[in-house]
Amino acid sequence: DTVPHEEITEDVLRHIACLGNLVSALIDRNLKIVSHEEKTSLFVAKISHELRTPLHGILGFARLLKESFRVNNTIGKEE
Repeated sequence: DTVPHEEITEDVLRHIACLGNLVSALIDRNLKIVSHEEKTSLFVAKISHELRTPLHGILGFARLLKESFRVNNTIGKEE
């Protein structure tokens, strides 16, 4: 009924090797996820900048138009 010591040792070594492979695969996967997240963050930062720059121009022009209409309406009412 007893299992020889060598057989137990071989079985334990196989399990350790299997666990080592799983840990290695998890580390590789984690590195890929981190790399993907870094790339995503960089992409969002660049897109955010590319969108903000023209939007600031549009908003500035809209403010000028609004001010221009306000001034024109004020001048028209005074006459």
